[in-house]
Amino acid sequence: MNTIILNKWSHITLPLQSRSRASVTRDKKVLFIDVYMNHFENKDIRTFREDFTIQQLDQNDMTSYVIQDVPFPPSNFDTFTDGTLLLASARCLRTRDWIQQNVRRYSEESECLDEFVLGDGIWNLAIDDKDRIWVGYFDEGVYGNMGWKKPIGWSGLVAFSSTGEVLFRPELPMIHELLSLNVQHADQVYAHYTLFSSIIHLDHFEEVEHNDIDEKVEIGPIMMIDDALVTYEYGSGSLTVLRKQEGIFRKEQAFLLKDQGGNQLHDQYAVVKMRGNQLFLFNDFGIFQIELTAELLE
Repeated sequence: MNTIILNKWSHITLPLQSRSRASVTRDKKVLFIDVYMNHFENKDIRTFREDFTIQQLDQNDMTSYVIQDVPFPPSNFDTFTDGTLLLASARCLRTRDWIQQNVRRYSEESECLDEFVLGDGIWNLAIDDKDRIWVGYFDEGVYGNMGWKKPIGWSGLVAFSSTGEVLFRPELPMIHELLSLNVQHADQVYAHYTLFSSIIHLDHFEEVEHNDIDEKVEIGPIMMIDDALVTYEYGSGSLTVLRKQEGIFRKEQAFLLKDQGGNQLHDQYAVVKMRGNQLFLFNDFGIFQIELTAELLE
C-alpha cells in the first residue's frame, strides 16, 4: 500500500475525550475542551450553568478562553472571520412554553455577544469565509426528538446567518442524517448523506454536483481534490481515494499515513479531521498534519 507522510504539527497531545469533538478552523488552528461531556447528561438543562475553558492551539502555542456561566455543555465550536467564538450544544430541548437557546457567540475576551437556536441533533458545525454557519444533523435532529415535532434540521443540512436565521436548505430527493461535512469557503461546501451514501457539492447555495458513493466504502471525514473524493476509513486505518466510475464514486486506491520516521500513525485512539484540503491526525504522540494535493494522491 502507498504511503503519505504527515508533518508533526504539534507536540501537544489532546486528551482522549477531546479528540472526537476537536475542531479545525479555517486558519488551521485547533479548538478543543478538556472535559468529559457525559458528566453533564443528567443535569437539568433549564438551570444548567457551568464554566468551560476553550483551548486554541496554533501548533505548540496554546491560548485559553475561560467562559463562565455557559447555559449548555458545548459540543461544537468554530470561529468567525473576526476571531469571535461560536459554541453550540448538540442537544436542544423544546417544551410547550420554552425553547432552549443552544448556541452562543463570544468575544475573544469571553464576553457573550449573542445567543440563538440552531436546533436539536447537531453533529457537524462549520463557519465559511462569509460567516455563514453550516450545520449537519444526526437522525434525531432530522426526524425529531427532545420535544421537536418538526425539527430545524429536518433537511439534514442547513445554512444559517451569523445570527441564526435560516438562509438555505438543499432540495434533495431524499433526506437523512448528515455525518460528514467539509466547509472551507462559501463555494466549497461538501456534505455526505448517509442514506444510500451520497455526496453533494454546494457553491454559494447552488448545487454543483450530487453523486452516489459505493455503499461498501466506509465514509469518515471527507474532502474533494479535483475529481477525487478522499475519506478516512477507521476500520482499515487508511486514507481512501474514490473516483467516479459510471457516475458513482468507487474506491480507487488507499494510502497509509505515517510520520517522518516511517511510523504508522493509525491506532485505536487516533482521530482524523479534515478542513478544506488540510488533514489533521490526533494520536497519543501529538498532532500531525498535511495539505493534500492531487499530486500526492497519484
